[in-house]
Amino acid sequence: MSRWSGIIAQENVPTGDGRMLAPDSLQFDQLPVPFRWVRSDVGAHDGAEVVGRVLEVWREGDDIRASGDFDLGSDVGLEALRQVEEGLTTGVSVDLDDVDVELRIVADLLGEDEPVSEEPAVDPDGRVTVGRMDAEDELYVIVSARLRALTLVATPAIAEAHIELAKKDKDDKDDYSAIVASSGARPSVEWFRDPQLSEPTPLQVTEDGRLFGHIALWGSCHVGYGSECVSPPPSPSSYAYFRTGSVVTKEGHEVPTGRIAMDTVHAGRRLGPADTAAHYDHTGLAVADVAAGEDKHGVWIAGWVRPGVSDEQKAVLQASSLSGDWRRIGGALELVSVLAVNTPGFPIPRALVASGRVVSLQSGGHLELPERLRESVSDDVVSKVRKAKVAARMRGR
Repeated sequence: MSRWSGIIAQENVPTGDGRMLAPDSLQFDQLPVPFRWVRSDVGAHDGAEVVGRVLEVWREGDDIRASGDFDLGSDVGLEALRQVEEGLTTGVSVDLDDVDVELRIVADLLGEDEPVSEEPAVDPDGRVTVGRMDAEDELYVIVSARLRALTLVATPAIAEAHIELAKKDKDDKDDYSAIVASSGARPSVEWFRDPQLSEPTPLQVTEDGRLFGHIALWGSCHVGYGSECVSPPPSPSSYAYFRTGSVVTKEGHEVPTGRIAMDTVHAGRRLGPADTAAHYDHTGLAVADVAAGEDKHGVWIAGWVRPGVSDEQKAVLQASSLSGDWRRIGGALELVSVLAVNTPGFPIPRALVASGRVVSLQSGGHLELPERLRESVSDDVVSKVRKAKVAARMRGR
């Protein structure tokens, strides 16, 4: 089991180092957010690595509770799971931004300064004590803040902030999990780990259903911007917004995954992240479940073809190229979906710019035409139209 839950913070409860979250101060409306782990305590969560996701957050009185999962497709995710399972590291600390703070000081300290004694005590180093402030005299109160990540730590600032592995009811599984269980098919957890690709690699599908490859390469440029290179962006959340599903492996681990869809077209470029994901879920056929990550070449995916996918559909998937769909979330572009498209030779990002910034990005570089024309338009015509559109953009600059 890879799910966890627990208290991640408390409002209206001072910490030992003089901080406090005011009542109703914490905002957590942008989920999921990364769940991280600090292997070595060097302060300020420096060196934290993403080990999973925070999926739900809610209030119970002054307690802020949350639940999420571990990324079992990575070695660091597996080790973080072991740390929690064996009770070695269970404390958590919230990572915040958009923080508004008040400094509150005991009222007596704001009065007139007390006169210094005529004969003050002098320590062995020649110093004189002129005043004293106790720990409870000064309090930094966070009156508003947004949760951006949660970090697993050995010693949390809030003593009650600890998590544990969640208990899942044996009947608590979705329809897809039931299908996988009934089919007897289970992928290995290794299939969802970094495939360690030595070079840029197009989509590969093996006979036993394993799937891996790159969906975009660093430094590749969008063909629609003559003098401007728009490249695929890295993921600040380690692909948490893409890996919103999960697969249970034959080892019994639950791995966060995203889906590859086919038999549909890209979502409208002005749609938000949720509507984009809904478009692929409702219009396309989910044929594979994959993890996603980054290596020196670009963005990789690794996983398996779903049970029940026909040999014909598998052949179509093998012959396709993969097109990622990035949407702006929290100020950054995040991968939210991957689509199998019939566009070999164009593994290059495609972007829509509005008000001077990229708001969506779709890889593949294919020209979208009305459905009634797709069957009759040749590749040569598509190429000419594409070149004409690029030239028009360049003349308009």
